[in-house]
Amino acid sequence: MIIDMLCHWRYVLDNLFGEVKAVSCLGATHVPTRWDETGKPYECTADDSAYATFELEGRRDCAFQFLLVRPCAS
Repeated sequence: MIIDMLCHWRYVLDNLFGEVKAVSCLGATHVPTRWDETGKPYECTADDSAYATFELEGRRDCAFQFLLVRPCAS
């Protein structure tokens, strides 16, 4: 999640709001078990959430929450 998503938000922030000067980020796995396409459960090995704070030029701050949640199999 972090490697896949934050790089995209970096150039959005740089080009729309100002250069990113610092980043603080916490990754988490909130859904430890996931299900494949056939409904078979498997243990999660990747983060599914990221919480990031960016400091932009001019001492402006912004925060993002990235959540990847897939419904449970029924």
